[in-house]
Amino acid sequence: MPRFVNSSRSGRYGPGARYRKEMPQKKHLPQVTDKEQRMYEHVKESELERGRPTKRAKAIAAATVVKHHNTKTRRRTPPAR
Repeated sequence: MPRFVNSSRSGRYGPGARYRKEMPQKKHLPQVTDKEQRMYEHVKESELERGRPTKRAKAIAAATVVKHHNTKTRRRTPPAR
């Protein structure tokens, strides 16, 4: 759920108050992409369904995503034309 930040100096709920959406923050691993964030959630849920403790499931999910993030198959720069 997006949070709203008051960007007006006239008061929190005054007539001139303007609100803007705050950018969503990366929840688990700040250096990875949105797709890898979703991968983290999926792996964590899968490990929990297998009966792993929460702490261990998070560790496995993080290790899996970081391994994927660091592979050389992931394109880092756009291809030359």
